[in-house]
Amino acid sequence: MALWFALIVYVFPASVLGAVAGGLTSAVLRQEWGEREAAVDIIFASVLMVLSMFVLAVIYKNSTTVSFSALLGVGLTISTASVVAKHLILTLRSAGR
Repeated sequence: MALWFALIVYVFPASVLGAVAGGLTSAVLRQEWGEREAAVDIIFASVLMVLSMFVLAVIYKNSTTVSFSALLGVGLTISTASVVAKHLILTLRSAGR
């Protein structure tokens, strides 16, 4: 039951935001963005969401004042910003060739 909760509350929103952020970033940078790139963005955002939730759980394990929505917001921000950073880094790397 806890696994389904984690998938629905944490991973699904991160994967949707990762796909949207990747698509918008690719459109702004005028890059090709297809099914393969979308799948990579979804997996990248989902993995980073799970990792950030583990790290935040360790950091705030003894705190009773941190709200669930604050942790969710931080995790979504980390995963979405990482997808955008990945696109920017790949663009800068290919421009330097």
